[in-house]
Amino acid sequence: MIKLESVTKKFDKKVILDSISFNINNNKVIGLLGKNGAGKTTLMRLITGYFLPDEGVISIFNKDISLNPIEVKKNIGYFPENCPLYDDMKVDEFLKYRARIKGVLPRHVNKRLRQVLKDCDISDYGKFLIKNLSKGYRQRVGLADSLIHNPKILVLDEPTVGLDPKQIKEFRTLIKELSKNHIIFLSSHIMHEIEVLCDEIIILDKGKIISTDRINKSYDKFNFSKNIYIELKIDILNFKKIVDELNYINVRSIKEIDDIWLSAELDLKDNKTSDTLSSDLFKKEIKVRILNVKKSNLENAFIELMN
Repeated sequence: MIKLESVTKKFDKKVILDSISFNINNNKVIGLLGKNGAGKTTLMRLITGYFLPDEGVISIFNKDISLNPIEVKKNIGYFPENCPLYDDMKVDEFLKYRARIKGVLPRHVNKRLRQVLKDCDISDYGKFLIKNLSKGYRQRVGLADSLIHNPKILVLDEPTVGLDPKQIKEFRTLIKELSKNHIIFLSSHIMHEIEVLCDEIIILDKGKIISTDRINKSYDKFNFSKNIYIELKIDILNFKKIVDELNYINVRSIKEIDDIWLSAELDLKDNKTSDTLSSDLFKKEIKVRILNVKKSNLENAFIELMN
């Protein structure tokens, strides 16, 4: 369990995170979104114990990270954007070395090594020099490093940066599998990655949380399924009269295409749908040649929220 209560972090008197609060109880993938400078990296470093809060409390499994930093860190695995690896070491040598640093008992090191090699699908690469591995397999070694001490929480910062499409797909599958037994925080600039991997998202802006929700609700609440682009045969004056009559249309923009046709972007209110609009216009004998529904996705929601 992770709980943040009114957490604030400052650097040189500048507030980077301002009174952040949230609570995570179950194994899942939580996506962190925000513009550059929104505070995502600072938040991740607070959760991992690399920074301590100036105000507020961070509790990891009911232990205050400020009071019990060493014990709390045993439950956290951190995968930074540029994961440091020792190129001249073999994979298994490196992971054994990291296990000892992270306090894995000597009698458990080999067992943990076998497990993380299996989990990260690199069992056949233990004797390879790290410098001879592809970018994708180097990322897997970095992930194995974050897992070697058997943490319950994983914090992943841009884990697929630099990977080719095949490697990205494989790495996403791996993260999904790990989420069955871990709480995973994931920061990524790739909206589609957040959308396909995450169960919930936290959106930061200027050091504050401006949205927390399940992934589907995060964009459904903006009603993108009701955002319509339409081209119809009518003049602007009569179109405005119809808008007033129907009383469920909000006109975002309207433009004359020529003397006969006009285009408009509309929002539909009161649980009305594109089918409702199409039917009502048909009843009024208004010819429609294009009616497109704007597809809901996280990128649209994020842009809308940032505006």
